[in-house]
Amino acid sequence: MLPRLVDQRARNRAFGIYNAVGYAASSAGALSSAIPYLSVSAATLRTAFLGLAAAGAILLAIYAGLRGWSPRPPARVPG
Repeated sequence: MLPRLVDQRARNRAFGIYNAVGYAASSAGALSSAIPYLSVSAATLRTAFLGLAAAGAILLAIYAGLRGWSPRPPARVPG
């Protein structure tokens, strides 16, 4: 999907940004998995659970918004 959305000259930069955002989100998820071990109180576990539920709801909304969406067709090169 990404190659069809981005001009050929900006494709490498777009993939770099895509990967950087993905790695940052992955790192944040790995770091947040330690939250329950820092404090084992019920409030901390509840907060972590609600944060994960909120993240899931946001992703659900994003994916639901993509339903029926299709990228523009690739431009035809004359010749």
